[in-house]
Amino acid sequence: MKQDYLYEIRRPKKDKKLPVVLRREEIGRLLASVINIKRKAILMLAYSAEFRVGEVVKLKVDPGAQPDKHMTARAAQAIFEDACKKAVITKDVSIHSLRHSFATHLLGSGTDLRYIQERLERKSHKRTEISTHVSNKDLSKMKSPLDFLSLPGGESK
Repeated sequence: MKQDYLYEIRRPKKDKKLPVVLRREEIGRLLASVINIKRKAILMLAYSAEFRVGEVVKLKVDPGAQPDKHMTARAAQAIFEDACKKAVITKDVSIHSLRHSFATHLLGSGTDLRYIQERLERKSHKRTEISTHVSNKDLSKMKSPLDFLSLPGGESK
């Protein structure tokens, strides 16, 4: 008589990959490659306001093709992908990479990590270890990396 044994083998957890970050020069090329003002605004908001794609697409923009509906996340991703092609960016990135890039650029320009966490609304157990409270007054003093971009063709933000 054959016995069937059932074993519960747990799958290993996936390694968390570090996000791919675009250099400032790549962000400049990306934004310069978009002519349509609405599409450029979507990418600029995803970068400079650190919006998640779900937040960007829910914004109501006039005149839109369908003013009573918001854009899909897939449409925003397609805009990003098209801009990457035009800007000759071959990194494996998504529109969410703009958010990571912005935070990395803030950190690289000397912004305190606590301020960046506050801006990105990151919730982590480590946040509770920070005893100092970050005030909105201090957050308003931060300079956006978008302010320092120079776009090809002499255009600046």
